[in-house]
Amino acid sequence: MKHRLFLAIDVPSSPIIELQSRLEKLGLPISWEKPEKLHLTLNFIGRVSSDQLGGVSRVIKSAIYQFNKLTVSLPFLETLYQRHDQTLLYLAASSPDLVPLQKAVCAGLDSIKFPQPRRFLPHVTIGKLKRTDPTTTKRVIDIMSNFDYQPVSSFEVDHLTLYESLLSSKGSTYQKIANFRLSTP
Repeated sequence: MKHRLFLAIDVPSSPIIELQSRLEKLGLPISWEKPEKLHLTLNFIGRVSSDQLGGVSRVIKSAIYQFNKLTVSLPFLETLYQRHDQTLLYLAASSPDLVPLQKAVCAGLDSIKFPQPRRFLPHVTIGKLKRTDPTTTKRVIDIMSNFDYQPVSSFEVDHLTLYESLLSSKGSTYQKIANFRLSTP
């Protein structure tokens, strides 16, 4: 059996739900990400057989052993427009150890033949613009760029979570597979 896996940082949902509520009042054609799906993806691993799951877990443990707990901030509200994909509404994530942590896991996964993309945009997707015409898309992007975003509080990360993404005709759901603790200084 194959499992569609990704490694993520769990984020506190309450402040993001409050932000979504403020944004919802603008009446824009946005589908909001559900609270149980809010996360920051570090590595999309892809399809992993049950036999490979232990190796993936060992690589993650080995890659993160040198990293301490980290504090993540979400300083910017942004949109990501992609011509043939949905436009995303997201919170940019920042922490001094975030990129090195992600790259360490990438190197480990590459070594066991799970190729990783070199580009990493740390973010938390909070909504997706419903498919619409280009004029509406531009209007929504303009409104978002002028929105008075007050950054949500920084949060401490003491573990990473391995998720399985389960796809169905109703969309995806995530199931926690394992947690990996970061070191305590």
